[in-house]
Parts: sequence; structure tokens; C-alpha cells
Amino acid sequence: MGPHKAAFCELRDNRDGTFSLSVKPQEAGKHVLTVRYGGEHIQGSPFFLKVAGAPDASKVRVIGPGVEHGILATYQSTFIAETRGAGAGQLTVRIRGPKGAFRVEMQRESQKDRTIMCRYDPTEVGDYLIHVKWSGEHVPGSPFHVRIFDTQEELERFMAGDMVVTLPRNHPGRFMSNGSYSPTWNDDVYYVRDER
Repeated sequence: MGPHKAAFCELRDNRDGTFSLSVKPQEAGKHVLTVRYGGEHIQGSPFFLKVAGAPDASKVRVIGPGVEHGILATYQSTFIAETRGAGAGQLTVRIRGPKGAFRVEMQRESQKDRTIMCRYDPTEVGDYLIHVKWSGEHVPGSPFHVRIFDTQEELERFMAGDMVVTLPRNHPGRFMSNGSYSPTWNDDVYYVRDER
């Protein structure tokens, strides 16, 4: 029995003196499983189980300087993925930059902690694409498009909208409704050039 609803149970006789029990809970939360034989509880019954909800990537929050534009010399490449309320799941982070893929360090304070600290080490100026997924589904904001600059002046011009991205003719990608360009990412290097 779950917090409010009974779970569906199916008991199968294996015809070798054992039985197999299949339990399909209808809700997340604490459940009590009672197993009786001949009207009496078997050893260990009742059993107390905690059933987690299905993973929900929309509940994961990603914050921190590592998913924002910055300057290479002072760039803080850490960010936090807060998975509280997202159900049981697995966090995966994949980062592509000017030189290809990046190794990502991920850690949490304890096994019960739902906050995961992520870190990567960019070594070049350019565009970085950060994919953050919870159980195979993108979290809100992912993929994150991060541009790292050489100087504060370049970053300020970019943030003011004064820089132009120059791409080769027939470059794979698309222009977004807000006027920005979304490249199709592969191992090509993308350059930013000031057109002033």
C-alpha cells in the first residue's frame, strides 16, 4: 500500500517451491508491503519501501558562472545542477569547445545531496556548448551557449550587441527568431570578428 493508493501486485508460482512477486506502484512515497503465508506474516514482513517518482528534467536548475559568457584569464568554469524534486535519475554533462570535447568534473557533498557541482577547464577563447541532461533529457536552458573572450572590452562589446559572428558560406545552422545564430556543432572552430 502506498501513501494514498494500493500498488498493483502479481504473484507467480515458479513451480519449484518459490514465488515471484511483481509490484507496480501507482505513486511515489513510502509503501508498506505485507507478505503472508497461511495467514501469517513471513519473516521480515511487513516490508517498508520508498518509491521514487519518475525522473523529471524540467525540475533541474543549473546556475553559476560556468554557464555564462566571460573572459578566459579570469573565467570561473563552475556551475551547479540542483536536482531536488527531479526524481531519481542520472546527470550527464557534455561540453564542446573550439578544440573539441572537454572533461567535466562532477561532485557532490554526500550521496544524499541533490546539488551537484560541475567544473571544466576552457583553454581557448571561443564558443562552448554545454549539454546538461537528467536521465537523457535536456534540463531547462540546455544546451547552454557560452562565449569566452580574450579581453573585457570584447566581452562588453558582445554584451552590447556590437560584435558580429562571421561564419563560412553554407555553414550548417540556423538563425533564431531573436536574430541570433545557432550553429550546428561539430569539430569546426568558430571565430568571432569585430566588424567595426
